[in-house]
Amino acid sequence: MPKKRIQSRLVRKQHKQLVRQTVWSSIIGIVLVLAFIFWVLPNSVRLLGLLLDTTLIEETDAIPPQVPILSQPNKATGETPLLVKGFAEPDSQVIFVLNGGQLDPVVVGEEGTFEQSLPLTEGDNIFLAYSKDEAENESRETKLYEVALDTEPPAIALDELADGTQIVGKDNRQLVIQGVTEPQARVHINDRPVLANSQGAFRSSYRLNEGDNELLFKVVDLAGNENELTLTVKFKL
Repeated sequence: MPKKRIQSRLVRKQHKQLVRQTVWSSIIGIVLVLAFIFWVLPNSVRLLGLLLDTTLIEETDAIPPQVPILSQPNKATGETPLLVKGFAEPDSQVIFVLNGGQLDPVVVGEEGTFEQSLPLTEGDNIFLAYSKDEAENESRETKLYEVALDTEPPAIALDELADGTQIVGKDNRQLVIQGVTEPQARVHINDRPVLANSQGAFRSSYRLNEGDNELLFKVVDLAGNENELTLTVKFKL
């Protein structure tokens, strides 16, 4: 009889332990499920989103910015610095290379516009530009631009014509005027325009009045520099 009582107590003890284990297992299982629902699942979605965003950013950063579009400068100028305007990718940088030397980058505005002042040197100047984005990707270079800095007034030389020249005879009334100045300069003879050719030669005619004829020559070169020459031609029938 005592033996049966001992076995009964052991059975009840084992049953209680089993119940406790079952309860704790259920609680732990519920906690794990709640942790998965409220922490693991939201964070896994967030981590996946960050991974996708990083991948997209890396793919976008591998694309170079567009080539800058520059305003076409004149072939020659009499002033320095030369202001160059243009368009490029917003928030990128535009780097100019002038006569082989790189200038400080200029930041492009939100509207895609920028300006750069180029310190030209006397004579021929060559420059180009390219863009660089925040990921250090570089665009292709623009074409080469050539600008001549000319600060000297254009010279003018006339053929067989000087101040005080005397011309006689009605057959010589139509005076032929020819000379040389800078290539493609604009020559005005008493406000009558004539264009010098690529070698600087020009030719025009002027009908003389009897007596003194004052001729005013005004020359404007491609850089905008000016020079004037005045002389008097005496004509007699």
